[in-house]
Amino acid sequence: MILKTLFHWLYKKIYTYNVFIPEENDYDDEIQDPTIVLRHQRYASRLYIVLLAVFFYILFSTILMNPQSRTSIVSSVNLEVYNQLYFEHNETLSCPCSQMTIIYRDFVSSSIQLHPVCKSTFVTQPWINALYFPNASIYGVADFRTTANAQV
Repeated sequence: MILKTLFHWLYKKIYTYNVFIPEENDYDDEIQDPTIVLRHQRYASRLYIVLLAVFFYILFSTILMNPQSRTSIVSSVNLEVYNQLYFEHNETLSCPCSQMTIIYRDFVSSSIQLHPVCKSTFVTQPWINALYFPNASIYGVADFRTTANAQV
């Protein structure tokens, strides 16, 4: 019997709950039916409570759901396994390799040829003498020998 009375009291409180009860000076000058105004206020109160509950549910569910990060070490990775992992976890995949599987000399070759500056024709004595040619103006403006003296 007490439980039935408690449910009836709770139903009555929820049914008559009104958040938007206006104060004395908030009433409009227009004459409106007070039962219609009270019904609209109760509907607005119920909508307000439902939207507030949905807002807090979304807020707390997004705050409480932290993405968990997990580190997994995969050994013996070949290209197929790496491509699958990259497809699934492309944003967070890292590969701090400490040991190379393929030796560099298997796919990299380097051939170094040094050209010493001292054997260049541009540092030989005939070339240097040509820079200081006394009659360079006889060759014309388009010839390098005409302006070489000024560029040294």
